[in-house]
Amino acid sequence: MDEQHQNLNQNGSESNGKQARIVSGLDRLLKTPPPGEQTRAVRRQVIAVILANVGVFSTGMTLAMPTATLHQLKDTTEPVHLNDSQASWFASVNALSAPIGGLLSGFLLDRIGRKKSLIVLNVLIILAWILLATPSESDQNAFFWQLIVSRFMLGVGMGLASAPPGVYAAEISVPKTRGSLILGTSISVAGGITILYGIGYCIRDDFRLIALICCGYQLVALLCVLPLPESHCWLLSKKRVTEAKRSLNYFRGFNKSDEITHPQVLEEFQLLQKSLQQRNTAVKESFWRNLHEPRSTSHWSS
Repeated sequence: MDEQHQNLNQNGSESNGKQARIVSGLDRLLKTPPPGEQTRAVRRQVIAVILANVGVFSTGMTLAMPTATLHQLKDTTEPVHLNDSQASWFASVNALSAPIGGLLSGFLLDRIGRKKSLIVLNVLIILAWILLATPSESDQNAFFWQLIVSRFMLGVGMGLASAPPGVYAAEISVPKTRGSLILGTSISVAGGITILYGIGYCIRDDFRLIALICCGYQLVALLCVLPLPESHCWLLSKKRVTEAKRSLNYFRGFNKSDEITHPQVLEEFQLLQKSLQQRNTAVKESFWRNLHEPRSTSHWSS
């Protein structure tokens, strides 16, 4: 009997020890992620970046268009067609105009904002696809020049598409998700190439229909941009403080309120506000002056 009692006591102490080990730590506070990393906020950031990048598919479509259509455009049995020199211009003129779009994007981003820059991009691309779908069917010269103008506009659109989606994604996201969201632009370009190759495989002898399909897609991309909130960083830089608070509240998972109540979000807003004020108050020296008069070594050492 004594041995049985000892065994029972031993088993009881072991079970109590196991139970103690199992329940230990339940009194610790669970670490909740920051507002911008919670599921609701991340979902809003991801959806916004996807919608912003829908229009960037046009860059890939522009790059793939010659591959899918040149065999028809050079077909000598067609009433109007391109010769080898004209076909070369058709395939490459977009590369000449893309830097213009890149320079224009920087200007538009600062002047009209990220959202309106995306709208301008989509409207320009829609007009370019319309031109590409409706060239002359009888005048050889008019046929060639309309195709060139449309491809030139598509090249400008390529340059325009290079910056706004990435800037928008970087500004609305938090550091943890920023790297992944910025990749949306590259994925969209690759997706556009793949989509147009698929369309070209199915529609081999009607470049006008291909251009109309691309135009219809771009209309959808324009509609996707319209509901997007503007970036709070740009709004704050333009001193539109109330709108900036609404935007930041939205992308951090809260309602679009005119006031920020969460302490971490408020801290982020104040830090951003302070950095913008420092940037605005900093003395801006001219580029040529900096070029001719290098800064002293004492400035760098400090």
